[in-house]
Amino acid sequence: MKKRHLVGSLLLAAVVGFNGCKTIPPDSLSMCQKELRANDEYRRERASVLEMTLEEKIKLVEREIETNLVKLGKGLLLPLYSVSGKNSPSYLDNNLVLISALSAKYAVTKDPHTKEIADLIIQGIIEMDKLDGFDGYIPLEVDPASLKCTSEITHANSYDQLCFAYLHYTIKVGENPDIEKHFSKVYNMWADNKFELKDKLGNLSDRANLNINLFEANPSRALSRQVLDSVAARLGDEQTKRRALKNKWKGVTFSQLRFDLGFVQIPTVSSSWLNMLKLNILNECGQDYKKELVSLAKDYADMKNPFFQILAYTADKNVDLSFVEQRLHEYPYPINDRLVVNSHRKDIEFRSKRYFKNIARTEVKTALPLYEISTDYNLWKRNLLEADKQASKEGRKYFGVDLLQAYWFYEAIKKTK
Repeated sequence: MKKRHLVGSLLLAAVVGFNGCKTIPPDSLSMCQKELRANDEYRRERASVLEMTLEEKIKLVEREIETNLVKLGKGLLLPLYSVSGKNSPSYLDNNLVLISALSAKYAVTKDPHTKEIADLIIQGIIEMDKLDGFDGYIPLEVDPASLKCTSEITHANSYDQLCFAYLHYTIKVGENPDIEKHFSKVYNMWADNKFELKDKLGNLSDRANLNINLFEANPSRALSRQVLDSVAARLGDEQTKRRALKNKWKGVTFSQLRFDLGFVQIPTVSSSWLNMLKLNILNECGQDYKKELVSLAKDYADMKNPFFQILAYTADKNVDLSFVEQRLHEYPYPINDRLVVNSHRKDIEFRSKRYFKNIARTEVKTALPLYEISTDYNLWKRNLLEADKQASKEGRKYFGVDLLQAYWFYEAIKKTK
């Protein structure tokens, strides 16, 4: 992707097509007046998070995370959520976010206990791999209590996040022989399978083919392949480094990572979040994708996503961080997925429908405070302009690893300014 060609958004839109587009009606339409009044009261209650300082909230989040860590072999893992005090299985992606958050915290505080927990979670990731045969194919979800893989499906995007976590640990904490050994195994698994992600039965995982040609039409896939090669060349053992340099993809792809036709947005916010992680990785590995990262974050400026802004700042020190601390202060606590509805409100303006993944939902014109929208296990992957969001029926309580990651990355930036 070093040679990049710009192709117009209209061409891509024509290729993608708009079959099956639909509009999701506002959640407020299905609620009676009594329910809407209760929702409004709950939304106002959530504003009380501003009464505690951001530092106080971070301490509460950290205490809750450490209390809920569960043992898996020699390591520790965090469940994805809890329901009525009962923890869910542990989710790979969530623990990878936690590794990078703790790495940034260590860079700021040099606290040995923080490093110890990060090391144990890395061991937890390795134990996840062992449950499935320790071959580099890491199951997406495991239940530490039963020692079973509750979801053996894995996507290439989890490996992008593994690269981000392991790389930032190495940058912010230091070399780790467990990372070198494990990532070498991961990379060689990919290379042995000709860069196609296959499970132990030989089945190709969905959205996991990185065996790409010299011209790759999907820039996101091209970035994933580059990330895999680049991180292996930096973190792997000597044999793996040589293999990664030999395999390094040197092809051409489209340079534009987001297409805005007004009524349709390609890709989703979560895909752009992932692409920003990849661009940051490549920059940290010595390649030059600074303009692309800043440009992609700028495309989402109206959402006031603090983590996007932090990632953009790593590429350009002129990026404005003035709203980041306020947005982190707005992050709601306790962190649950209770439905918060805004589409019935008369005090805010709404924008014209836009389609993401062929689905249009009600959006606000100006980003609301974070305590006025529904929470998720990773808020930074969300469309922060979405007025309503469906909640789970069971009532999940999340642990705030996304908040922790953004907070400590921001503190690390402040320390170096």
